Amino acid sequence: MAKDLDKNVLEELNKKVDVLLKKFSEQKGIIDGYVKRERDWKKNKTLNLKKIKDLEFELKKIASENNG
Repeated sequence: MAKDLDKNVLEELNKKVDVLLKKFSEQKGIIDGYVKRERDWKKNKTLNLKKIKDLEFELKKIASENNG
């Protein structure tokens, strides 16, 4: 009887561990997706800032040519 009880306890623990692992995998997927979007956003922000600076430089250059 003790063996049956131990077996049932182990089976319940195994089920709970499986549930926790599934939840962990789901959460990891959500977090990984968020991190990827955040990295893409930062990359795009950096590229856009560079474009803005390049355009500002071009505007100053054109303005100085027209004035001078």
